[in-house]
Amino acid sequence: MPTSSIFINKEVVCQDALFETRKLVGEKLKACIRSKRVTKVNICKKAKISRPILEELLNGEIDNKSVFDEHLYKILDSLKITPDFLMKALPETQQLDEMCLQAVFENYQMSEKAMREYELLQDILNLCSIYY
Repeated sequence: MPTSSIFINKEVVCQDALFETRKLVGEKLKACIRSKRVTKVNICKKAKISRPILEELLNGEIDNKSVFDEHLYKILDSLKITPDFLMKALPETQQLDEMCLQAVFENYQMSEKAMREYELLQDILNLCSIYY
């Protein structure tokens, strides 16, 4: 079997695994975005994808494999990370997430008003990233 076939087969297996674990992939991407301190708006611009598609991908809500693969690779390229990186566990991120979860009250839910205000603040931050 030629080496290129091995590489292609490995890549296909990787793509399948990423799609099958798309919710986890979304969580890892969120962690990468946080650690690189880039805004979702900037990622959308660099990757040339829409904000709703980014949100769907980050939430693991894209059920079409070809759409998932196409947009995932655009995002990976814009973040300058590889699919293999996503396949590995991110222990430093997991520790950080665990610390954050410990700091949050159990069963805490934001009120509707607080959620609307939070989303408004996110929109303002995204607008600021466009103009500054």
